[in-house]
Order: sequence, then C-alpha cells, then structure tokens
Amino acid sequence: MEKIRSSLLLSFLEKYITLAIQIVATIVTARLLTPAETGLYSVASALVGVAQTLRDFGICSYVVQESELSAERHATALGIALALGCLMASVFAMTSGWVAAFFAEPQLQTIVLILCANFILVAFSSIGQAQLCRAMNFGAALRIGIVATSVHAITMVVLADLGYGALSMAWASVLSIAAQFIGYTIYYPKTVLTIPSFKEWRRVCNFGFFVSGGSLLQELSQRLPDIVVGRMLGFSAAGFYSRGNGLVNLFELAFMNGVAPVASSAMAHLNRNDQSMVNPYLKMLGLTTVVAWPFLGMLALLAQPMVHLAFGDQWLPAVPIAQILCFGTAIGLLGRLGMSMFTATGHVRRLLAVQLIAVPAQALALLIGARYSTEMAAVGVGVGGLALASLSLYHSNRALGTTWLQIVSELTRSLMITVASLALPSAIVLTNGIDLHNFWPPTLFAGIAGVASWSVCLFIVGHPIKSEILLVISKLRSARADLTRQRG
Repeated sequence: MEKIRSSLLLSFLEKYITLAIQIVATIVTARLLTPAETGLYSVASALVGVAQTLRDFGICSYVVQESELSAERHATALGIALALGCLMASVFAMTSGWVAAFFAEPQLQTIVLILCANFILVAFSSIGQAQLCRAMNFGAALRIGIVATSVHAITMVVLADLGYGALSMAWASVLSIAAQFIGYTIYYPKTVLTIPSFKEWRRVCNFGFFVSGGSLLQELSQRLPDIVVGRMLGFSAAGFYSRGNGLVNLFELAFMNGVAPVASSAMAHLNRNDQSMVNPYLKMLGLTTVVAWPFLGMLALLAQPMVHLAFGDQWLPAVPIAQILCFGTAIGLLGRLGMSMFTATGHVRRLLAVQLIAVPAQALALLIGARYSTEMAAVGVGVGGLALASLSLYHSNRALGTTWLQIVSELTRSLMITVASLALPSAIVLTNGIDLHNFWPPTLFAGIAGVASWSVCLFIVGHPIKSEILLVISKLRSARADLTRQRG
C-alpha cells in the first residue's frame, strides 16, 4: 500500500506539471490557430489514433500483466509492435491522398503523412512505457513526461507563430514521442533496443487479440466524434467540439491520467499474486468518483469564464459542448474504471463484450445527434458513456464477485458529497451571474466555495479519502522538514 501511495504522489506530480505546461501552450496556440485549423488536425489525429490502437495490439497491457515475463516474450512483444507499426505507417502513407479527397481538404494528406512517423516511434516507446509501469517506476515517468510535454509545447507554439497552422500540432506530436523514445531508451536500453523476435507470438497474440479488439472499440468511441462532426458539420464545428472536449480533458490530465497508471499496475500486481480485488475495486470506485464528480461539476458550472480566459472569445461556442461532455464524462468514468480492471486482470473477453455493445450504441446516437448540431452530437457521446458504464459495472460484478448493492452504496456517498459541494457555488453563479467583462469575482468566489464545501463534506461524512489526503499532507510536511534539516 505504501508503494501505491508513493506511486500515486509521483504520478500526480507528473500530471500536474505537464498539465501546467499544456495549459500555457494551449492558451497561446488558441490565439494563433483558427477553429478550422484546430478541427483539421483533430480529424487527422482521430484517424491515426484509431489505427494506433491496432498497432498497439494490447502489447503494453500484456507486458504489464504477464506473470512470467521472460526475455523472449519481451522481444516478441517488441517484434509484433514494430511489425504492426511498419504496416500501419505504410497503409496510411499510401491512402493519405484518398483520406484528403474524402474530407475535401488537401492539407489533410500532409498532416497524415507527418503523423505516420509516430507508428514507428510509438512501437519502441510503448515497450519502455510498459516496463516502467510494470516496475511502478513513476519517478522516471515524471522526468520523461516533463521533457516530452515541454518539447510538444515549444514545438507547437513556435511553429504556430511561424504560420504553420495545423502542421504545427502534427510536428509537435512527432517530436514529443521522439523525446519519450529517447527517455525510455535511457532508463531501459535493453528493453527498448532489444532484438525483435516472434518466437512467443502465440502467447502474446492470444492476449492481444481480445485486448486490441476492446481497445480499438474504446479508441473509436473517443475519436469518432471528431471524425463524424468534421465530416458532417465541417472543420470549424470539429474545432469547437475539440476545444470543448479539450476543456473536459483537463479532468483527464489533472486526475485520471494520474490515477489510471497506478490503479492498473496495482490491480495487475494483486491479480498476479492471486489476491482478492473486491475491496480494492470498490475503494477505487469510491475514491475516484468523490474527486471526479465534484471536479466535473465545477468545470461545467464555470465553463464559460474558463473558455473565455483560456481560449478567447472566438471559442465561446464550445461552452455548451463542454458542459454536456462534463456530464457524459462523469457517467462514462465508471466504464473506464471497469475497462482498466478488465485489462489489468486478464478479463479481456469481458472487455471486448462490453465494447461490442457500447460503441455501436454511441455511434448510432452520435450520428443521429450530428444531423442537428454539435451540441446534440455531444449528447450522443453521453448516451454512449451511459451504455459503457452500465455494461462495465454488470461485467465487473460477474468478474470480481461484487454486488450492485455494494457499488450503489459507494456511488451514493460520492453523489451526495458532489451535490452538497456544488450547492453553494451554484447559488453564487445563479445569484450574481457571470459577466465576461467582470467575471473574476463570481468565478473566484464560486471556485473557493466549491473547494471549501467539498472539504467540509469529506470530514463530516468521514469519507476514506480524508485519511489519504491527511497522509499525503503529513508526508509533504516530513519531506519539507527533512529538506530544512539538510540545509541547516
């Protein structure tokens, strides 16, 4: 447990530092790039992102959860990843012209060709990342993440300022992954640069087939909105959707990206040692939702001033999109936690079974919504999140032995704290309103009231996260005292 807490602290530290860098870069580039340019890159990135899931083939998850990871199996994982990377790069290079013609945008071909380099780089980097997660070496992840994010931010801002438009984001992506590759090579040279093999391909492929199927559907559910909105409503609409979704992604960067790697590694460790995961899984649900739901609620409440401050007035049409996606993400979060559990514990058939129903449901709702507006397309995404959450919780009960009563009990406590935490900030916003010419006072008061209300609720209810927070504060004080003594 102590190692998990330390890993969480390092993981959150990395995410918050990289989040700060990304926010600064986004604020700058939002004023240098138009909605159409942003939407153009979003569509290209979505297409390549779906293919990257095929390239991954569950290799990273396999390395993390494999109980008997020999050098030969490591080499086979790299061999399969590299072979699929070369295949995907070749396919996209040959079809880039057709993709550009389908969307009636010639520059799309250039962006796709640039992003093809990622297929090769990620093939190597994913093995190093998997080894890092398996060893729970989140100190190395902290250093690599900061460097890679800095490279991405500097490249994007400089090239956008020079007038490269959507190409600036494409080159930033490639150079950022190149930086990750170098970092993983420094820490795990024998793992990243091992000679590829295919001797253990049956064992790796048996796992990867089901994981990649589920992961492909999951990635498709996340990327499909950009593709559908870009094709049906235009690149400007795709840009607004991407920016609204980007605001919600603050939650991903600030919280879930810190929790997910540690939670997945911890569950895989418990599974490898044949330990029960009922209580850890329920605790993970409770701890995650009691933070995530109030955060997303405040994000929806203050979406207008945040978009105005971060991106500028040209992006205000993204506000209702962001608010709808906040609620959809709060529901879909339950499904994502289940997906992580299925992958970490080897229940890959259940993962695939959930996605085979949830993703088509989202796609149908999305296509219907996109016929009317970008906001209705966002509602369609929320419908998909509801389907994912329901099916994931059902299969979690079947896989772990948890019950609906246990899950509802955990979630009810989180919901009560969320409602109580949002009551005062909602009253402040509804009473005073938010004038964009003088938005600071109500925004600050609402934000402070939200944090204060949440903290009070945690202590009144006696939620388990209270002890975790106090433990982190104690560790920070001890570290500060040790540093003071060393300087003295």
